[in-house]
Amino acid sequence: MKENGRLFGGALIIAGTTIGAGTLAIPIISAQLGFFVSSVLMIAICALMTYTALITIEINLYFGKGINISSAAEAVLGKWGRGLSTFAFLLLFYALLSAYIAGGTSTIKEILASYFNIQVTNILPEVLFTVILGGFVFSCTQAVDHLNRFLFVIKTVFFVTLVGLILPALSWVNLATKPYEVGAVWAVIAVFVTSFGFHGSMPSVIDYVGLNPKRLVRVLMIGSFIPLAFYIVWECVSLGSLPLVGEYSFQKVYDSGNDVGVFINQLNLINGGMTINWATNGFATLAITTSFLGVAIGVLDFFAQKANLPNTMKGRAIAALLTFLIPFIFAIFYPQGFVIALTYAGLALTIIAVIMPSLIALKIRKRPDYNPPYKAPGGKFMLILTFLIGCGIIVNEVVSMVM
Repeated sequence: MKENGRLFGGALIIAGTTIGAGTLAIPIISAQLGFFVSSVLMIAICALMTYTALITIEINLYFGKGINISSAAEAVLGKWGRGLSTFAFLLLFYALLSAYIAGGTSTIKEILASYFNIQVTNILPEVLFTVILGGFVFSCTQAVDHLNRFLFVIKTVFFVTLVGLILPALSWVNLATKPYEVGAVWAVIAVFVTSFGFHGSMPSVIDYVGLNPKRLVRVLMIGSFIPLAFYIVWECVSLGSLPLVGEYSFQKVYDSGNDVGVFINQLNLINGGMTINWATNGFATLAITTSFLGVAIGVLDFFAQKANLPNTMKGRAIAALLTFLIPFIFAIFYPQGFVIALTYAGLALTIIAVIMPSLIALKIRKRPDYNPPYKAPGGKFMLILTFLIGCGIIVNEVVSMVM
């Protein structure tokens, strides 16, 4: 019974990490592809990221424990692998934690102002957000699991409510509309890759669930399927209710610089002025919170492993300080710095979740003593193909940044 609970909890940590506030922005960046093209692309990216997570499971089982990508790269590829993966890891997850602190407390302040007429101008919400949630992360993975389960259920209720409020405006004509800018697919790829970026929490989930290959694969499949279902339902409802052009449309959102607030306002207007802000704010706040928990537990375990810190109160306190201090400072004093860094999130995630795992697996499979309890399917061909796809994504992102 306890093992089944951990299986379910591990899957929800993966799903909770994946389904973030970016869910609200996904329709904005993919609307120009149309529902069917964007759904096929989303399924393909989900399959890619799930496969690279299977490779991660293989690597972790080879080492006999949950091991972060930097330590694995150092052990197999040497110093250059450690340096590149550590840089990408810290860039990505410090940026995410900073954004979650800033975004979560911003939403909380807006809720307090809108519904309770309470104006908060100090940094108390940032402090409380970081300390309270950081306290669960500091405690143990089991505490994160239990809190995450509770928040995930409430988040799902808000999501279902949000979908239900928008559903009456859904039009099959909008869903069948052909995209007017097929080239937008290249810009969407990086965002979809980031949207399925749960890999930083994988070592923590593996240590928590245990080293049983079948159970780990089951946890991964469940944890990957839930976000995919969320995203496709949300794509269907939002793209089906809001047309590309017109009085109330995605064009208005694009003219505003892809502002999420304008997107929500357009959905309000298309629904005859029905307010959905409360459902949106509730979902966004909880989505940020569960993503924060999943990312933070992965980063804390990363520092504990890299610094060889003992699993004691003092050791976890040092790891927690390394995890939260820098994102908190940047969220308070220089949030724009991490907003810029977030533009490189897809690049960093591709390195640590696609490029490095495939290279490591290719290397360790050549060792004469290699006899793992689990091996990702597809053989050498799939590992090389995954590596080449990762390189293609990076080239695409670099070109997009330059152009």
